[in-house]
Amino acid sequence: MKFIGILLGFVGLSTALIIKCDYKNQDFYGIGSVQSCIVIECNFDESEFVSQITRRKSSSKKYNKRFTSEDILGISFKNCRSLNFIPQNLLEHFPNFIALEFFNNNITTLMNYELHKYENLQAIRIMMQPIEHIPGGFFSNNPNLQAIDFSYNRIKSIGSNILNSFYNLNRADFTNNICINENSKRN
Repeated sequence: MKFIGILLGFVGLSTALIIKCDYKNQDFYGIGSVQSCIVIECNFDESEFVSQITRRKSSSKKYNKRFTSEDILGISFKNCRSLNFIPQNLLEHFPNFIALEFFNNNITTLMNYELHKYENLQAIRIMMQPIEHIPGGFFSNNPNLQAIDFSYNRIKSIGSNILNSFYNLNRADFTNNICINENSKRN
């Protein structure tokens, strides 16, 4: 019986997304510097849900600043090459976050539902990914977005009316993508 409990615990962990963060201030495109979880390591087995967040242990005062999960306003996934999706339960861990960044991961496909739970999102940067298409309804539940950055991807197509649902959008960067570079007029 004890063996079955251990086995079930192991199976439960095998589908977990576990991230290790540095908690510090970071500049986010369009909104400035916010207290953030900078993901320095992520380990998972195909789960779209974060099961555990750990903080990097460091003797440096810079990294020991006492942020609580409620203080975190930005989340940045950098160089997590095994990450190919947007985690779906970040609000459970960081209930007040407003900025999200994915830099040099392996996100190939964006699904319409991936940002739907993040209604308070003000800035998103998805950069240096092998993404080829942004679906038209991708931002349909994010009316508070002020800045979006999809630069340096491989975007070939963008769904219709993708920018129609914003009231506060003041920055949008799609530079250095296939569809922008090959299909735009140049002066």
